Amino acid sequence: MLRDVDEAQSYVTTLTTQLNEHIQLAAEEKRECECKVRAEYNRVYRTATENEGEDARAYAKCKHMNCFLENKRNSANCLQLEYQVPTVKQRNDFAEGVPAQECEDGSGSGFDEPDSRRIARSASRRVARVARSASRRGPLGQ
Repeated sequence: MLRDVDEAQSYVTTLTTQLNEHIQLAAEEKRECECKVRAEYNRVYRTATENEGEDARAYAKCKHMNCFLENKRNSANCLQLEYQVPTVKQRNDFAEGVPAQECEDGSGSGFDEPDSRRIARSASRRVARVARSASRRGPLGQ
C-alpha cells in the first residue's frame, strides 16, 4: 500500500511539474501571439498609408472629374470644389496584452493560443484526479 501512495505522489509531482511547464509555455506563446498581432497590424497600416500623397491627388482628381461630368453647364464650380480626403486612422483599441509598439524579439510564430490553454487545463484536471484518488485512500493508502 505504501508503494501505491509513493507512486501516486510521484505521479502528482510529475503532473504538477508538467502543468507548470505548460503554463509557462502558454505564457510565452501568448506573448508571441500578441507580438505577432502588433507586427501584422503595423505592416498593414504602413501599406495602407505609404502612398497618402498619391492617394490624395487621385481622390481629388476623381472628385473633380465627377463634378465636371455631373455639372456640364457650370464647370467653374468644380475648380473651387472643397472636399475631405478619407484617411486611415491608427487603432488604439487592441485586446488586452497586445503591446503598444512592436516587440523587439520579432513578430511571433503564429502559435494557436487556445491549444496551450487546453493542454494546461487537461494537465490540471489530471493532477486534481490523482490528488483526489490519493486522498480517498487515506494517508497510508489504506
